Amino acid sequence: MTFASKHIHEKVNLQKAVIAAGGAKARFLYILHSGCWVPRKETEIGTITVHTGNNSSYKIFSGRDLADWWNPASLPNALVALRKENKSSSVGMYVSKFKIADELTAVQDITIETSGEAIWIIAAATLSSQDLPITGAGKWSPAAGTQWKAVDLSDLIIKENSALDFSSQVEAGPAGKYGRAIVNQNGRMVFEKKTDQEIRFFSCGLIWRDLARLQNNDEAAKLAGLIRRQGYNMVRLHFLDSYLMLDAKDDFAFNPVNYDRFQYFFKALKDNGIYVYLDAMTSWSGYSKESAWSKAGKDLDFKRRIFIDEKTRQHWIKGVSGFLTDVNPYTKTALKDDTAVVCILFFNEVFHPHIVEGFTGEYLPVWQKFLQQKYGSVEKLRSIWIDDQGHELCSAASFSEIPMFEKKHFWDRSPICIDLGLFCEYLTTDMINFWTAEIRKMGYNGLVSVYDSIKNFSHCAVRNNIPAVSMHGYHAHPTGFTQKDSGISQSSSIPGGVRYFTSILGQRYLDRPFIVTEYNHAFWNKYRHETGLVSGSYASLHDIDGMLGFTSPAIFNADVPMNSFSAGHDPVMRGNEVIAGYLYRTRAVKPSPKIIQLYLDHEYIFEKGNAMRTVGTDQLLLALLARFGLYYEKGSPFSIKGPAADLVLRPAGTGKIEGGMGAVHIESSEADTNFLPAVIKTMKEKGIIPENNPTDSAAGIYASGTGEIMLSENSKGIKVITERAEGISLGIPKAVKLSVLEITALGQNSSATLLSLDLKPLSRSERMLLVFETDALNSESVYTSDYRDRLVENGKLPVLIKTGRISLAINNSRADVMRLFALSFNGERKEELPVKKNSGRLEAEIDTSRLKNGPAVFFEIAAE
Repeated sequence: MTFASKHIHEKVNLQKAVIAAGGAKARFLYILHSGCWVPRKETEIGTITVHTGNNSSYKIFSGRDLADWWNPASLPNALVALRKENKSSSVGMYVSKFKIADELTAVQDITIETSGEAIWIIAAATLSSQDLPITGAGKWSPAAGTQWKAVDLSDLIIKENSALDFSSQVEAGPAGKYGRAIVNQNGRMVFEKKTDQEIRFFSCGLIWRDLARLQNNDEAAKLAGLIRRQGYNMVRLHFLDSYLMLDAKDDFAFNPVNYDRFQYFFKALKDNGIYVYLDAMTSWSGYSKESAWSKAGKDLDFKRRIFIDEKTRQHWIKGVSGFLTDVNPYTKTALKDDTAVVCILFFNEVFHPHIVEGFTGEYLPVWQKFLQQKYGSVEKLRSIWIDDQGHELCSAASFSEIPMFEKKHFWDRSPICIDLGLFCEYLTTDMINFWTAEIRKMGYNGLVSVYDSIKNFSHCAVRNNIPAVSMHGYHAHPTGFTQKDSGISQSSSIPGGVRYFTSILGQRYLDRPFIVTEYNHAFWNKYRHETGLVSGSYASLHDIDGMLGFTSPAIFNADVPMNSFSAGHDPVMRGNEVIAGYLYRTRAVKPSPKIIQLYLDHEYIFEKGNAMRTVGTDQLLLALLARFGLYYEKGSPFSIKGPAADLVLRPAGTGKIEGGMGAVHIESSEADTNFLPAVIKTMKEKGIIPENNPTDSAAGIYASGTGEIMLSENSKGIKVITERAEGISLGIPKAVKLSVLEITALGQNSSATLLSLDLKPLSRSERMLLVFETDALNSESVYTSDYRDRLVENGKLPVLIKTGRISLAINNSRADVMRLFALSFNGERKEELPVKKNSGRLEAEIDTSRLKNGPAVFFEIAAE
């Protein structure tokens, strides 16, 4: 039984069900159930009444008797009885127990009634005389020992000229010496004084906490140098507003120490050749004296209010102009004029709360006014607002009586859904016009961006009005970061065709810069070792303008336990950053010369009820084969032609966007099952991919048209083979021969990548880096079970790495003089390991549980 809910189509209208029991005798009732859109906080989901001589009634609460089917975890009265993995998460069903009486009692019937707060699904109900325990499998922690070993993260400052020093791949400063970043006719970023070279920005994300750790300007300079050595040529300053307003006494009164530190740090970045992507505003409390994490700060809710509140808009103007127009005493230039600033984001994830939580009541008069301006009379509205059976959807006698739309109207393609899409277009376009006008008044003439998290078609259309597109996406985003009871998917990203990354690429306009300003595969998911190969290879294949793994990869030492997104503290994320940076920054993976374009028009988006939907998941899979991008019928307003498409498609089915804390994901698609085979056939006929390309959508195999990337959904594997880099990530252990690199044994859920540090082909490179990744958890972290999908306690330092074994061979012309070293996380050689050499072939067996100085992720192979 599936019950009615505000989150489901109104045709699902079951409010109450009565199950006849015929006088069967029992002491307990057991139900097998699950739910969608189940609130995390305790909320009444429904009521169960067991009719006996003395009726028993039980209220069903989320957090006790039921949780969402997505990322299931046992609760006090909800045992996960069934768990399966779909292509983006684990899902499941729960068994709950209700005591009827001490003695066997005749039951006449059972009434089940919903509150409508969630989509409540009941699969089975059983009356029983037995009192069976409803408990989980027991708590689980990683035990320090042979399988989990502590790792030394006390010194993370990369040593100069070590195997982890990538500063030679970052052009010398000062940043901005070639003038402002502009857009060429290919839609790519170039510098105005160096238009012959298209730019790629490999970016380091810094949040307010990273800046707050800096004790003086010397440490600020030290951090800038470290960022350069880690191979980054751009920094995104995230929650800069919170940092500037830390401990502020009044609104707009920047903390003077922090403001000076920021200005000095900006100069240090610039001197190191590092450019800046700037958040004009990140926090929901903006430039208020109230902390963003206090109740007062959260109540300001600027991300919602800025669309409809003039005071919030004025707050944005005053706060942003306060630091944008002020002359930096160290650079002697205002930020608005500094060509080291590549792009300014108006407001981070600004529309996000509306998609995740819905629109608040303060939007009701704005909604009513919008409808009045569109229809003129309520009678006309009522004549349009009818369902497919001809029934009126609104009985209001005036516009002031029209209620707020509901969450179900996001998807139901009703007339209300159509007007909701137009309403969102109106709100978001109005804000772009406001922000653009105001920042130009301030004197900034560089690139700007906004709406960086929502992937619906409405936002696609609206983003056509901005000169640079930024986008975010995550796999296995936790429900509550690393707080108690936070949940996370333990699924691999690969069976879904790395949807978190293809959904990002599916928002690109090919006629303007595209920067991935947030992505990651979150801690504590056990498959996050996939991220480096996935993100670096596909970012380079698509030749995007910038990428940033969220966040904080450059730190002096790990002084706190790992959390959801602090890449610097996580040995696995550190490995991912090295792999992704190398593949993308050095163009080790060749860009696809072929382009698939998705054609969108106003009618499809706004007149057919698709505004709140997004690119279908099947069409996103095409991004695994070639470059993929959008075209909107109105064309670019920026006089940029962009590259020509090799294949133009219309949308084939759509995906639904689901949201949670800090992220949204694409959950489902409606495409015809024959869509992919037909398009792949067409791509071969048109020469977009070679005739012998092994892509087989039925088998879940997708090979890039360049032949360098192969993804296999069934084996949870991705394989990258290029001239200067080879790597494999596997969920299922097996021997693999790449080209230069051969792996005869690789453990489950691990990855191995070989990189040429001297940029020569691997077959004759004299200095290489092997990155061997497994998993990592905090000491004394506690989970509800060994499946690790629900957190009890995040734990403490030291970080524990899951040890692993790899047997490999490298075919290299200099193998006879090669040596192998295990490295510390600062790049220092810690231990030389034995190797076998035989006629241009080097063989080694690495067991990280046996290394003298603890487990390692990085291994240097050098001819000496």
